[in-house]
Amino acid sequence: MRFTQSQVEELLKKAEPQKVDEYTFFDPGYSILQLREKFPDLFYDQSWYDDQEFAKLTEEPRERTIRIIPDSNNKTFEEQKAMLRKDEEVTKARQLAMLSVLLKRSGEKDIREMVDGWVRCEEKTTGGLRVGLDWRDGGLVVDSWDVNRLDRVWLSSVRTS
Repeated sequence: MRFTQSQVEELLKKAEPQKVDEYTFFDPGYSILQLREKFPDLFYDQSWYDDQEFAKLTEEPRERTIRIIPDSNNKTFEEQKAMLRKDEEVTKARQLAMLSVLLKRSGEKDIREMVDGWVRCEEKTTGGLRVGLDWRDGGLVVDSWDVNRLDRVWLSSVRTS
């Protein structure tokens, strides 16, 4: 399936924040690399993840609801996962990147403004560390974190039903 620029622009306009910590939006399923190619001005200048599987991952287009888990910072990854609702799973990096692009393009708060820190994702890098996202110097930063208790490292979830 191919999305034209006008289709992407229309889809990106459909982000509708439901409340401060929860966002429902249409996700066209782009990989992080595809998003970076389409919106290079919204990504921090990095190339370390170009060959990482998590950066190449695409998914079927669908509506998603992502929630930033309140009070999930300063906890281990396992402690954060225990805070998920039964109908949630840890957000994939590409899902959170899509939401981040939508929020930035719509003038809403970015990740840094929501949680003042990083958001840890489901995937691991080839080095075995969890992927984390943040905004810095006007761009989305992709990095990796261990699973230990870290201040200013939050968790987000995606609804599964």
